[in-house]
Amino acid sequence: MHTLDLLKLNQIVTPENCHKYIEIKGSSNLIKSIENGRGTIVVMGHFGNFILIRYLSNLTSTPKAAIIRKLDNPYLEGFISSIFKSHNAIVIRPEGAIRRMRQLLLKNAAAVTLADQKAGGNARVGRHGIAVNFFGMPSQTHITAPLLSRRIGANIIPVFVIRKGPGRYRIEINQPLRLVCTEDEISDIKKNTQRLNQIFEDYIRRYPQHWFWLHRRWKDIPGLEELYDTNDPLTLIENFKSRLNK
Repeated sequence: MHTLDLLKLNQIVTPENCHKYIEIKGSSNLIKSIENGRGTIVVMGHFGNFILIRYLSNLTSTPKAAIIRKLDNPYLEGFISSIFKSHNAIVIRPEGAIRRMRQLLLKNAAAVTLADQKAGGNARVGRHGIAVNFFGMPSQTHITAPLLSRRIGANIIPVFVIRKGPGRYRIEINQPLRLVCTEDEISDIKKNTQRLNQIFEDYIRRYPQHWFWLHRRWKDIPGLEELYDTNDPLTLIENFKSRLNK
């Protein structure tokens, strides 16, 4: 349904009639962050029709960017790229993304990153992420947003796209994340990353059907692989936790 809506809305939605199809809740949170002038990191996940985030471009003329890996399907890659190009958004590839994001945020850009999948590396080495709980289980989680926010002062704003019905969506723009900031950078990044995971958990529990269960988030945890034969990740999580408590 998300794919069909994406194709449909791409043809009929304009800046003039956007409000008929896309409700935007919390727009002042984004506008105030941009007015702050220190850059805005929009944190999303593979949740709902997240590609519709592009309609936030109607709220502001600030530079826009998004971290997107090159898709395997060339036709889908071309389609998605054309959407971002039509909104004058800069596509950032994962390689060197932190450096490029930093450059743009220092120019007061709004940069989008998807942070709900497993970060690279593994639980032992901890490369590219940090192990914090996700639904009560340790999971390598991306630290791009908390790291850049701490070092250059950019706001972190969680955003989620909720499907209300056929061709109708609500974009929820949350308030900027209240960050822990002490002299211990590693501890602060871990706590702030955990806060982001808690926000993801809250939305997934409220709208479990909206979460794209695309890959194995906890694949470094021994004993969990056999439980991945399910289309219901929340049940998977509870079953595994129950086994641990036996």
